[in-house]
Amino acid sequence: MRTFVVEDDPRALATHVSYLERMGTFEIVGVAATIASAQEGVLAAHRGIPPLDLLLMDLTLPDGRGTDLARFLRFHGVDVDIIAITGDRSVDAVRTCLALGAVQYLIKPFGFRTFKDRLDGYLRYRRGSDAIDRRTTQEEIDALLTLRRTGPTALPKGLTKTTYDVICEHVHRHGRPTSATEVGLACGVSRVTARRYLEHLADLGLCVRTHRPGGMGRPEIDYVWSA
Repeated sequence: MRTFVVEDDPRALATHVSYLERMGTFEIVGVAATIASAQEGVLAAHRGIPPLDLLLMDLTLPDGRGTDLARFLRFHGVDVDIIAITGDRSVDAVRTCLALGAVQYLIKPFGFRTFKDRLDGYLRYRRGSDAIDRRTTQEEIDALLTLRRTGPTALPKGLTKTTYDVICEHVHRHGRPTSATEVGLACGVSRVTARRYLEHLADLGLCVRTHRPGGMGRPEIDYVWSA
């Protein structure tokens, strides 16, 4: 799948590119950090053989909104599929992206597992659309739309979505290495419970484990947000 990535944050761009390469199904044909450079790059990639398949697009860019880029591309007849990747959770942003033909809306921050779930859903949708005839039935259309949907990533047994969200938000906002004990105190759960959630975040790639220097005996493990 020929893919173009628009992202102005160098670290986020490197993460998205590494995730795409890790999946192995996507060929990155270009990257851009502004709307102006993306307009030129996407148009050139779309004129290639084969044409561009997918655009991963941040919504907040130095010279405007990603939705402005989407409008520009639609005006010029570029029917590339768009996946919005953004920290914007507003309903207006979601509605605008859907109206402009976005096939997915992925909210930052996220780990590889969540990214892969969304991209796998997109791949099922593309493969399903390629498999049906030019004229199709209502049932086939309904099935095709269903292929785009992805459910939330399942949590391990014993973990709840509410506590996961609280701990995820705390570690993300904290921004510095922190221990299970400190997270437990801040989030109102036990150290053992906090550690289970932190280990899950580390397994997803959202946190990195570090060892706190100093002290005697078993070293304290800290967790710091990585996405």
